[in-house]
Amino acid sequence: MSAIGTQPAHSLAEIFDVEAHPHASTHVAQELLARLGKDVAAYAIDYSGKRTPQLLSLQPEARGSCADSRGQPACDALGTCE
Repeated sequence: MSAIGTQPAHSLAEIFDVEAHPHASTHVAQELLARLGKDVAAYAIDYSGKRTPQLLSLQPEARGSCADSRGQPACDALGTCE
């Protein structure tokens, strides 16, 4: 049986990139982004070579099947898709 999951991100931009947002240039936002970036890098080092668990229904190739054409969830509370 193969392992299911993904490798941890090594940079904050791999998770989300908000640098272009107008509010991202404030002092508080820059400090927060720097801290998050350090946390992501430290996590990547700690978990290097390990895989992050991921549910089969949330694999990248299955994500689109649970969203409508606007990207809104198309699943009920139990995760059953229409």
